[in-house]
Amino acid sequence: MSYLLGGGWWLLWYGTLWLSLAPFVAMTVALGRAPPNEPMPAMESAFALSTMGLFVLMTATAISGGLWTAAGSSSGAWPYARNVAGAIVLALAVGFAFIFGAGYYAVTPKQPMTNRWIAQIICLGSAVFLFFLCIHATWRFRHR
Repeated sequence: MSYLLGGGWWLLWYGTLWLSLAPFVAMTVALGRAPPNEPMPAMESAFALSTMGLFVLMTATAISGGLWTAAGSSSGAWPYARNVAGAIVLALAVGFAFIFGAGYYAVTPKQPMTNRWIAQIICLGSAVFLFFLCIHATWRFRHR
């Protein structure tokens, strides 16, 4: 259970990560209640809030690159620079292409519902991917 919730002061970090997923889950629920080819104010509002969740996930992924490196046995500045830069590139690619891009397509009205569902699943799945990347890096750091 400490893998998903943490303990002590780490609860703040874990709580922030969990809250960053809430808008993406709300978008999925809103899409499930949506009539075809109609604008959905609830989903559009959730998409607007998801930009903050995206920012939190992307920042947390960059921080997790540092936590991952600190948990290992590497020394020197190069491993930190390499892993944090790699985490930033990963966060930017997944965040903008798969989370924001797919989320925007899912919110856009007048699209076939099948395409909107595929886009929303990609958006939610990508957010969960970054979430678990951060959770695992944190767990690795806490149990070094």
